[in-house]
Amino acid sequence: MTDTKTVMGSKRFVRVLTKAKGVRHPLRVNQLLVYSFLVNRAGGDRRRTYSQRQLSRILGLGINSFQTIRRVLLKYNLLGLTESGRWYAKKPEGESEGWFACKRTGGGEWYKRFAYWVCYLPAKGTELTLCQIAVWSALVSYTGSKKWSRYAKGLGVTVGVTAQTAASAVKRLRELDLIGPYGEYLVPLTPTAEALGWFRDGPPKEKKEVPQVGRMPLVDDRPPPPVGWDRFKARLRDDFGYTPQDLDEVTAVFTEYRPHSTVEEVRDLLLAAEKQHDRKRYPGSSARLLVSKMQTYYGEMKKAREYHDWHTRLRA
Repeated sequence: MTDTKTVMGSKRFVRVLTKAKGVRHPLRVNQLLVYSFLVNRAGGDRRRTYSQRQLSRILGLGINSFQTIRRVLLKYNLLGLTESGRWYAKKPEGESEGWFACKRTGGGEWYKRFAYWVCYLPAKGTELTLCQIAVWSALVSYTGSKKWSRYAKGLGVTVGVTAQTAASAVKRLRELDLIGPYGEYLVPLTPTAEALGWFRDGPPKEKKEVPQVGRMPLVDDRPPPPVGWDRFKARLRDDFGYTPQDLDEVTAVFTEYRPHSTVEEVRDLLLAAEKQHDRKRYPGSSARLLVSKMQTYYGEMKKAREYHDWHTRLRA
């Protein structure tokens, strides 16, 4: 089991809310996946909103399925909409209260209390359906625990599909050598190199810089972006819909003002740009507004440094 989780460590996943014991909520697998993703991004200053197209691209769901997902989540008061129609998660209340299990600690904000299992996301051209991936992912999460499933029916309840659908998914996964028997239990098998391509790759991991003793440092007026910049660009691409051209423009401005520019400052400017960006009048990402804010912010900082240097020389 550890080997399977290790192999899947580089794949993109969503933390899906675990259903409460003795409760069968009406959410289907794609509806549960969308709501769980929004809950993971909910709360306080870090709450983010998403358009349907962004959710479709991030989660690998068909854009046509979001009409039903929206109707169901609104019906149970789990979905909030901004004035521009962007989605965010709401706290389960009323009929939906008590649908999801909480951690033993149970403290903190409402969106931090829920227990979850890991669901991997499908890649383009995968031979697996979302239901099959969810069934296999749930089995990976629960194998060896108290919720280790003996039958497909238990997996269906966890994932949010009927017992017949879960049985069909288990049959197909067995044909693809992704599930095998282990006594009276079902057990996930480690994917082959071909099967790994059916799952979405995660963002590239940061490479730690190892200092090299005895070598002269490189002379460069503009140091390269820090290691965390690659991860930040991946977030711009996946969560905010930035195109490769948008990323190049933002990176160019960021590099121009190095070493005085930081990822934390750009992240704050990004949040401000997202709030001001009018997607009805200007469809697409907020890249132009972010670039403008970066140029204004770092331009003023540069003028302040130049004035400080001039004033220091004048007093010397």
